[in-house]
Amino acid sequence: MLRCPAVPDRLAAPRLARRVDARLDALLDRRAAWAALWSASFLVLLPLYASALRGAFLSDDFAFVVNNPWVRQPTLEHVIGILDPWGDAAEVVANWAPVHLLLHAAEWKLFGPATAGYHVTNLALHALTSTLLVAVFRRSGVPSLAALLGGAFFLLHPANVEAVAWISEINSLAAMVLALGALLCQERRPALGALLFALALLSKALAVFALPVAIVAMLCRRPRGAAARRAWAWIGVWIAVFAFYAGPQWHTFERLGHVETPLHPDPLVAARTIVAFLARYLAMAASGYGLSAFHDPPRAISWLDPWWLAGLAALVLFAARAVWTLARREPEAVYWAWALGGWIPIAQIFPFIYPLGDRYLYMPMPGLVGAALLAGQSAWRARTPRLAAAGRSGAPRRLLDAALLAGVAWILGLATLVPGRAAAWRSEPVLFLDAARHYPDGIQAHVLRAMRAAEQGDAELAAAELRRAREKGYDQFMALDLVRSFNAIRREPAFLAAKADLAELWLARYARRRDPNQAELHAAALGHLARGEREQALRALEEARAKGGPFQLNVELQLEQLRRELAR
Repeated sequence: MLRCPAVPDRLAAPRLARRVDARLDALLDRRAAWAALWSASFLVLLPLYASALRGAFLSDDFAFVVNNPWVRQPTLEHVIGILDPWGDAAEVVANWAPVHLLLHAAEWKLFGPATAGYHVTNLALHALTSTLLVAVFRRSGVPSLAALLGGAFFLLHPANVEAVAWISEINSLAAMVLALGALLCQERRPALGALLFALALLSKALAVFALPVAIVAMLCRRPRGAAARRAWAWIGVWIAVFAFYAGPQWHTFERLGHVETPLHPDPLVAARTIVAFLARYLAMAASGYGLSAFHDPPRAISWLDPWWLAGLAALVLFAARAVWTLARREPEAVYWAWALGGWIPIAQIFPFIYPLGDRYLYMPMPGLVGAALLAGQSAWRARTPRLAAAGRSGAPRRLLDAALLAGVAWILGLATLVPGRAAAWRSEPVLFLDAARHYPDGIQAHVLRAMRAAEQGDAELAAAELRRAREKGYDQFMALDLVRSFNAIRREPAFLAAKADLAELWLARYARRRDPNQAELHAAALGHLARGEREQALRALEEARAKGGPFQLNVELQLEQLRRELAR
């Protein structure tokens, strides 16, 4: 990572600030201080996340942990299956992320179904991320006090609650820790840096943000001669690592990870919406405004949509600032590359069923924080001499004091939002209520209204709400069998027809797969059963049994049951 001592700023700073920074520098030069900072960060998080510490497994946790045979039974065969880039383990979870699954396997061995251990592990990793960010900021020339405030901002930001409180999001936390380690090692220990970058990618694909950061850091550092050739050779290793990883990751993501439903049928609306989402992310990062579970915001239909206009203005401003700082080889350019590299993969160029996510901010937010710190540092450099020349010698001290107080108040204000967001992650009903409250026309709101209608025995209304969810890309027909609210209407024709419609949407996606794995064949059989297509279900189950895999017992039981029903 780029090294750039901040001597000019210390000379311009008031004497008290210089003394504080000098003492912090001396303290942070000791290894024990970093362990203490990590421990203190972890202890601060415990009361803020108290309501989530015993939260249940939720949503994706079932695919990644609870119902994942490779994680639940980490035999040598299953470990090899997890490492296989083209294997069923990667395809079932729609990501080649062996580090992620191996971490879950270790957690299952340690904690079993008791969720508290998983949550505490996530807290420890988040605290470590914030600690490493302080080191990265200081390495870039940010004064120690400002670096600590930047780390605290990230540590206590409510947008990060989703990544920390959601058990399966250990992939984001581990990827960030490993990516930060890679950037810190890039210059002095390049082999270790390349290894950590590879491990970060194998935790979560979004760790790719570290690659443009490493490249821009190299451009800003401008090594010469043999040092330059060696440094760029290691950048080539990073690129090769990503190229090797990209093939199997794209293969698995294409199979299941993204949805065929576009952001909007009109490409111009989709493009405006992508920019509008940028503005929403910036509002979330700056103030915590708009945080929610399962985002499903309206699209930017109009050219006068305020989110689209705000996003466009921000994009132009940030791009201009990034180009200007890169042309001057300033450290700030590294963080603009970070923010951009973290945003592009989540920008909905390849759409997700829920197009925004609090957790998606986890990768780009440090880039925004670092850019803001260094931009503020540049503004301080430019303003202080002018104030001194105007005879206002006390103004810099007052200005700095005001900035520090405002920064601390901002961080504390954001921290007050953390317990409320953490409480939303206690259970799935609470989580769905949170999503429905923020997005009354979102997928979860429609599913929730379908559940309420089912409890009142209104099958027609429940079916109508499920179809509204289907229009937005919802195809989880199998989940309906697990929800008790639908028990009263399970045999009603309207409900069965709505369930069949959801199954049809899933089967349409499945039909495009040329070599389905056992899990997909089993799910296809259930889809055919939901549509009353028993012969097709039988063929899918027979093919699943012949294919073999970790779901063999379930497949054989289902096959035996279906054969008995057909024989009657």
